Amino acid sequence: MDKNDNRVTRHLDSLPRFQTAGASAANFSLDAIRAFCAGMGNPEQLFPSVHIAGTNGKGTTAHMLHAVYMEAGYTTGLFTSPHLLHFNERIRINGIPIPDEHLQLFFDEHEQLISRCPLTFFELSAAMAFWYFSYREVDVAIIETGLGGRLDATNVITPVCSVITSTGLDHTDILGPTIAHIAREKGGIIKPGVPVVTGELPGEAMHVIEKLAGQNRSPVIRSAWMKPEYTRGRTRIEHPEFGKMELPCDVPGVVQRLNIAAAASVVHTLSPAFPVDRKALMRGVAGTAALTGLPGRYEKLHTGMNWYFDGGHNLEALIHLQNLVDEMGGAANATAVIALNGDKATNEVLDFYRVFKSVYYYRMEGERSAEFNRILQRIPDAVSINSGFRETTGPLLYLNREELVIFSGSFYFYPVVKRWLASLESR
Repeated sequence: MDKNDNRVTRHLDSLPRFQTAGASAANFSLDAIRAFCAGMGNPEQLFPSVHIAGTNGKGTTAHMLHAVYMEAGYTTGLFTSPHLLHFNERIRINGIPIPDEHLQLFFDEHEQLISRCPLTFFELSAAMAFWYFSYREVDVAIIETGLGGRLDATNVITPVCSVITSTGLDHTDILGPTIAHIAREKGGIIKPGVPVVTGELPGEAMHVIEKLAGQNRSPVIRSAWMKPEYTRGRTRIEHPEFGKMELPCDVPGVVQRLNIAAAASVVHTLSPAFPVDRKALMRGVAGTAALTGLPGRYEKLHTGMNWYFDGGHNLEALIHLQNLVDEMGGAANATAVIALNGDKATNEVLDFYRVFKSVYYYRMEGERSAEFNRILQRIPDAVSINSGFRETTGPLLYLNREELVIFSGSFYFYPVVKRWLASLESR
């Protein structure tokens, strides 16, 4: 959204955000969002939806399904978070972010409701998406949870399919200390009679999900049944309708075999109501990033340099990042420029970065950001660049265009890195 002086921008900017304020910016109850949706006439009930939760992979899987259904000819909505550059990115139809004039229209139509039923930043974002998808009469919408699932603001929908891509020890202060606790929270999106597709889950998590599904009489479809295998940038699956398929994807990494299998399982599960042919599935998967505007997944930042951004911010995601770095010469020959929230600066995460040849740390704004002293405890040679990247470190790295440089640690770091790059290129 443009930073014009208007009430939409002012209202959004007035709301605390999870990225800076943490749990205090969230509302772990569905009462407010339900009341707000009722005040709008319950638009979330007026379109079919696919609901996706997971520690890792949910965003990419959501974008992948968005691309596949677009290629199949459906008018397809997509709601994801966080946004990386502009608020509008959170809400898309057929790859196009919601226009500013529609955000303004939402506020015009619901000004009194917004005052009467105050929402958090994320709740309001979800409400806007529900309204927009209903207003535009989408054929289907892909809805990604923000945090957890059971008490997430998106959990007021009744989808045609639920998806749980993965469960890992992330946000344990909110979701619970064990895999079982986290699986119960994510499994909270399972609705009575609605099929649930699962990704590669630990046995403990799978037990919880199957128990919840049984209580709801919801069929469970394990994406592993497609036998995904990754070889040289392509994923092979055994599709029950299309047979053996070899699928390229413009989002790199061996982990995409899991996301592709999950997306293909959803497509097959919903094929009676939403038919998708073989070519549309292949085109959608191949063009996931290009068709839907998916940034920050091992994204090459500059055509003339080996600078990449990856928003992986937990141990499971960093393991996948390590595989990509190893393919390009290994961490011992690369530089890491990182930014971390305090709850992510664990010994295990910092030990991943300490093997890089050089490590630079940027402390982001907000109370959640990790202090530099915490980084030094595990990476004694790390260098703080809060005030000097554009003046010192940046130009040095910019001159050495062959060296692999990984910007990583948080999706919230992305706009900072993009500003740095623009500043260096303008010199």
